[in-house]
Amino acid sequence: MKQVLGTVSCADIPCCCTEDASVLDAVHSFLEENYQTDITLKDLTERFYLSKTVLCRKFRDRYGITVIQFLNSLRLREAERLLQSDEFSVSSVAAQSGFHSVQYFSKHFKRDVGLTPTAYREESVRLRQKR
Repeated sequence: MKQVLGTVSCADIPCCCTEDASVLDAVHSFLEENYQTDITLKDLTERFYLSKTVLCRKFRDRYGITVIQFLNSLRLREAERLLQSDEFSVSSVAAQSGFHSVQYFSKHFKRDVGLTPTAYREESVRLRQKR
């Protein structure tokens, strides 16, 4: 007997994919709201009742980057904002952005932004003074 299958969406299949998306969106939102705090993968797995492997794989599949890459990108975006003035020291910016090591912060900032935090600040101040 030949059976013809039509187009089937994820919502038509009784599985947990909709639930997974909801949990992953909750993880995403949690990170956006709490990136400045000390967050570990273990914290996330306990909060959202997922194994580390499942969390990491499904997050990467849904968003195209790892949990840690996403968390660091949020922190770096905040650091860029804070570095546009000279109100805080680089170490203070690192801490306020959620980085607990100035060296780790500086390494990732330079790799992702292309300038050291100090050079970025100097360039931002210089551009602001030109206006």
